Amino acid sequence: MGHPLSTAIADHVTRQSQAWKEITTLTFQDFIAKIEELNQICRTLTDSRQRRLVFKPCNVTDTPVLWKSTVQVRCMRVSLSVPAAVESYRLLSLRQFLQSYNMVKAYHSAATASRQEAASGGTEKAFSTSALFDSLGGEDKSDLEECCVCMERKPEVTLPCTHSYCLFCIEQWNVSNTTCPLCREEFNTTDETWVISEAPASEEVLSEMERALVEISTKHSSDDDDDTS
Repeated sequence: MGHPLSTAIADHVTRQSQAWKEITTLTFQDFIAKIEELNQICRTLTDSRQRRLVFKPCNVTDTPVLWKSTVQVRCMRVSLSVPAAVESYRLLSLRQFLQSYNMVKAYHSAATASRQEAASGGTEKAFSTSALFDSLGGEDKSDLEECCVCMERKPEVTLPCTHSYCLFCIEQWNVSNTTCPLCREEFNTTDETWVISEAPASEEVLSEMERALVEISTKHSSDDDDDTS
């Protein structure tokens, strides 16, 4: 039997790998179709204050190969008053949008079941657009700021294949595996990883630039003196 923690991480990796596979195989046409499907679903999910969610693609590049890295989806909470108004919005990355897509569909299924229950004499549960809106996307983090396994902690090491993980997750994975959790490229130990250092403070960068400029000017000055002697 495997280590329980390692098994739990392996299960989580499987789920995350499926999410990455969904992103990898997603075509632009499928992406637009999912947005249209969500908007159609959300037309039936209007809360007691006459508000619903609307999804709209943005930052769509003209280069087909790069669209997945640049595209975002604007998730808007819209009041259906006259005239209609956008109360608030948030930008979702492609991964966050796909998570939201599955979440909204789950909400829709639950709302449909609630209506059927109410029709049979039960009590229909109140739907809150705000609760759904607040649950979509979560914190606006870049994929590069998240461990590819837990999607919570910041990555601390990068494997030779360039996938990044927090030290805890990759060490637990490495107990019984010698491949990258995502692409399955071989690596022997965590000694083969690159440590991701913290970005220097702006003051440090400015200080280093000033020092380098002084060195350059000093060197040029000494070179000029040598040329004239």
